[in-house]
Formats: sequence, C-alpha cells, structure tokens
Amino acid sequence: MQKKRVLTVLIGAPLLLLAVYWGGWALAAPVMLLAALAVMEMLQVLPRCQCRARWLLGLAAAVYICAGFIAFALLRLDYPDWRYSLFLLCTVWFTDTGAYEIGRRFGKRRMAPSISPQKTWEGAVAGLLLAVAVAGVYGAMVLGIDISESILLAALVSVFAQAGDLLESKYKRMSKVKDSGCIFPGHGGVLDRFDSILLASMTLYVLLRFSVGLS
Repeated sequence: MQKKRVLTVLIGAPLLLLAVYWGGWALAAPVMLLAALAVMEMLQVLPRCQCRARWLLGLAAAVYICAGFIAFALLRLDYPDWRYSLFLLCTVWFTDTGAYEIGRRFGKRRMAPSISPQKTWEGAVAGLLLAVAVAGVYGAMVLGIDISESILLAALVSVFAQAGDLLESKYKRMSKVKDSGCIFPGHGGVLDRFDSILLASMTLYVLLRFSVGLS
C-alpha cells in the first residue's frame, strides 16, 4: 500500500504541477474532469448516507465540490503568476505531510475520533507549523508578500485544508465507506486526494481577491 501511495504521488504531483504551470486549457480541462469524477464519486456513495435530508446534502456537496475546483482553477487563471497556485499546493501538501508523519509517530490526543480516528491534535499542529514555516517563507521570498501577511495566509489555508479533510471524512463516515473511490492507487478516489485542496482553494482565492495588499 505504501509503495502504491508513493508511486501515485511521484506520477501525479508532477502532472498537476505541469498543468498549473501551463495554465489555460491545460489546467481547465483536467480540473473539469476531476470535478466531474468527484461529483460522481459523491453521488455513488450518497444512497448509503445515513441522514434524513440525503439529497439536499448531495446537492450541497456537489456545489461545494464544484466551487472548490473552480476556485483552484481561477487561482491560476486570474493570477498569471503560477506561483500563487504553488503557494496553495505547498501549504496543503506540507500540512498533510506534517499531520500524517507526526500524527502517526507521536499523536496521542484524538482530534475528532467519531469522524477520523487517526487524526490527532499533535499531527494537526505539526502540519500547521510546517506549512507556516515553508509556505510562509515562500510567500515572502518568492511572491513578495509581507512576511506577517504570508504567515497569516499560510496559517489560514492550512487550517481550512484540515477542515476540508475532516468534512470529507465526515461524509464518508455518514455513508459508511472507507474511500470515495479507487482511481488513485493507495489514495482512493478524487475526493480522497483533493479533499484538503477544495476548501483551501476557496479560502486562498477569496483572501487574495478581497484582501487589500495581497493580490
């Protein structure tokens, strides 16, 4: 399983970075495809969801998924400098890495045991600090953002990335499934792989668009 996870990352991450770098339809087309696949995954597990307003939840989930992928695409299409998108990916990836590695080694305090038993407060804090250290400095040195604003941006994106992860975990828990799909070996489905990016993309795009001095 671990080998499959690593191999998927080694292949998928460069392809995603190339699409972000090229922008235009090279990014828009695969993003639309990923959004469609993510919505299909959500709809496939929706009948298993243990809630009364099941189809209302499905509609809200579909809107959320599409908004997240649109925000991810617009972050590149509205900002010709592709390094803003790289700021997002660095923040999310280092958040996930820090939370996973520290959490599984030293995590003791469960953050949301009823939603995602493996997530711990130690891991969450480690992911946040690692993202702030890397992406905060990157934003200041590469993008020219004031260091305090860059750290704040990285912190907010990291927090919302972890919140997005928990949202998808909650949906899977309600539907009694382990993974949303199996398209990515070792990672599951599109939602499993992009759950953190969706809410983080919306957060960063809104902050850059409406915060004076950050765009």
